Amino acid sequence: MNVDEELLDSKLEIKEKRGQALLVYCILSFVWIGITAVSLLFAASQGQKTEAEMLEEKIELLSTIPDGPGSELSADMYGDILEVSERSNYYFYEMMGANILTIALGLISVLLMFKLKKIGYFIYIIYSIFPLVVTAWLMGVTGFMGIITFGVTAVFSVTFMILYAYQLKRMS
Repeated sequence: MNVDEELLDSKLEIKEKRGQALLVYCILSFVWIGITAVSLLFAASQGQKTEAEMLEEKIELLSTIPDGPGSELSADMYGDILEVSERSNYYFYEMMGANILTIALGLISVLLMFKLKKIGYFIYIIYSIFPLVVTAWLMGVTGFMGIITFGVTAVFSVTFMILYAYQLKRMS
């Protein structure tokens, strides 16, 4: 058996051991991490807003609040949006740092799991929980929009932790 055949056999063995489900989860995670990285680059290129830009954004948003039935609910939601926007801008650099760390943790963890290393799963748990903790600490989980966003993020994080947990038997 020559070197090429041994290499091919080794790759096939790893592919079989990885299985289809783990491959799909890793691909989905890589895509999500890529989308997050692109949005982070876009946000970083925009930079932190000045007070004048924040005031202009606030005036523009408040001018779109509809009148009539249900306007109190709309006003509350717009208030939540404004609060998140103001906090995001205030903690701009802290959030950038946390997002860079989160992307790095995610990339490392998924790459390790793709290579069938069990330690990747434990790093993935940190990757999944870290942004929730940072968001709750810096931004708070207030208002309807905050609770919904936090809840949806938590559900996706827990779902993928469970999906990857079922694949631990494939990893060493």
